[in-house]
Amino acid sequence: MRKAAITELAELARTDRRVVLLTADLGFGVLDEFAREFPGQFVNVGVAEQAMVGVATGMAEAGLLPYCYSIATFSFLRPFEFIRNGPVAHRLPIRIIGVGAGTDYAFDGLTHYALEDLALARTQPGLTVYAPVTDEDTRALVRESYGQCGPAYFRLSRQGAAAPSHDVRSQTAETTEVLVLALGTAVERAERVAQAVAAAGASVRVLSVLRFDTTTAEDLAAHLTRSRACVTVEDHYRVGGLGAAVAEVVATRALAVPVVMDAVESLPVGALGSAQYLESKLHRPIGELVSDVLGALKLEADRT
Repeated sequence: MRKAAITELAELARTDRRVVLLTADLGFGVLDEFAREFPGQFVNVGVAEQAMVGVATGMAEAGLLPYCYSIATFSFLRPFEFIRNGPVAHRLPIRIIGVGAGTDYAFDGLTHYALEDLALARTQPGLTVYAPVTDEDTRALVRESYGQCGPAYFRLSRQGAAAPSHDVRSQTAETTEVLVLALGTAVERAERVAQAVAAAGASVRVLSVLRFDTTTAEDLAAHLTRSRACVTVEDHYRVGGLGAAVAEVVATRALAVPVVMDAVESLPVGALGSAQYLESKLHRPIGELVSDVLGALKLEADRT
């Protein structure tokens, strides 16, 4: 994903000298080719993420289109006040690229786990969040962000998912018993949840939420109204994440759709290991999720 993002950014930089890439002393190997080809459009500010956003704010005020790159906890969480008071407050076209969504940096521990970034980003009016699933999604969304007026945050995993994504915005709403909604590369776990639901005899559909902006609630509502139950799957804390966004849509529109959330609910201190190990430590067994959603379907059936 990170390579795909920078490759697409290079395409933009070739035709628009306003495109500038900033890094906080990270991304070596991924950013090298861009730095060699565009030395006048590349800045390494050093280990100073707040300064990176501050410099980008000045660049945007001067008419440039800055993209800030680092690990997600450093590019978004650490300079959050600067993002709030700069790009968000002044509606500037600054794009923050955060690599390592959720527990993607599995062996590096809590300091590198971006488990609350979506929750923070969703509090900021006018800040678009992109959560691609595949490398193809990443390139398309980088291109989309180029045409946006306001700020944006990219929530990237290091590697994209192999299977193609099915975006809630582009997919036609269809009737299904269970709608499974996924955030980013958590779609791989979402597919396993869906397989278990289907094996239990319920019809199921898996979609991904690739962006959070002013029309995402309408996108979600269109699909939720055609579903009897919903499961949200994400590598993010339960509070403020995809599940919370879906619950807000259900509550504010009085939809009769129970929501089962699969998210991180405990502090992942000491939970180091492979992605598979962290999934087993931080997420409920898929069997429990399926049991909950089948119970919700039965409850809805009893009510009708």
